[in-house]
Amino acid sequence: MARLVKVGTASGETAWNEALADPKIDDVLLLEPGFYRLDQPLDLVDLTFKGLGASPEDTVIYANFKMTASTRYGTFENVHLMQAGEPLVRLPSSSNAYLTFRHCLVEGNDRASAPAIDAAGQVNLEIYSSIFRQASVSLQAGSNFSLEIADSEFAGAAYTPISLSGSGTASINTSRFAGGPVMVKDETAQVEMELNKVTLPLLYLQGTSSLDAVEANFTNDTYGLRVQDTCYANLLNCSLQGAVSLAGVCLLVAQNVVMDKLTLQDRANAILAGGAIRRGIALRDVSLADLNKVKLAASGEAALVEMSGSAAVTGKDLVFQGPSRRIAAKDQAAMEAGVLASSQREIELALTGEAQVELEGVKSRLV
Repeated sequence: MARLVKVGTASGETAWNEALADPKIDDVLLLEPGFYRLDQPLDLVDLTFKGLGASPEDTVIYANFKMTASTRYGTFENVHLMQAGEPLVRLPSSSNAYLTFRHCLVEGNDRASAPAIDAAGQVNLEIYSSIFRQASVSLQAGSNFSLEIADSEFAGAAYTPISLSGSGTASINTSRFAGGPVMVKDETAQVEMELNKVTLPLLYLQGTSSLDAVEANFTNDTYGLRVQDTCYANLLNCSLQGAVSLAGVCLLVAQNVVMDKLTLQDRANAILAGGAIRRGIALRDVSLADLNKVKLAASGEAALVEMSGSAAVTGKDLVFQGPSRRIAAKDQAAMEAGVLASSQREIELALTGEAQVELEGVKSRLV
């Protein structure tokens, strides 16, 4: 049966060192507001740490923890965790546990290479209504995980907040990330990721992974999404300040998505319905793009569409918004599209090699 252990310095309360000297499985440590320090890593033996203050900042724990093969869970609630070692919580390859943060402030130790959560085994990681400040999560190659983040914030300019290299699921809802990219970064990764109303700078998707994103906002000015290998990405009602880059044999399906630029190479395939592209599309190799009711724009010197190799574009009811009036294609690249409206009365076609471009609904001429 779980014990409720009230920890503090008042009469009738258990001292911090005494509470941790011989903790029992399923102990719930109720921490009075104050500062608590551990000079050595503590084995999390199915413990719950719950702060009794009005906010997480009232109860500070300066420590680092380990989960062993026999650990079933560790829970932190309403506490401010300061990362003393590398990492704050380590889960070895032999682990099979739940790790939960609820209404916590987690603060890293100013080392970008030292994640706050470092897992190599099987883990169910839950982060709810919490703030991770310069503190990252690393789920290593070989790990098997279920990651759930909701109503939380990750902040820290030099940090990769989430790094996923194993296999598992990641569900992130109504949360915000600042700083470095969220990464599925290993070519062997098998991750199913869901984003719902999430703000993040940039997402890398690698391996044999999938992404379903709804109303996500990607804020990096250069790249918002980079997809490669054999990944699948499905975007709905999303906004990207930067470009989308596709490589390998990946597939992108996007509906009502606004992005800065779209680039495809290798055998990448993109299917877009609605939405807008501010700085045109570039394709090479044998990549394919199918566009339906997409608004295309580009600067005056750039091309609305630029193709090489055996790349191909098909389109229906496209809207050319300018100010560019140029489509460029070379090698065996081809484009066939119907244009619903154009801000330019005439489109210039810069074709070399065996390239072909056929447009309906707007005048065009070779240059």
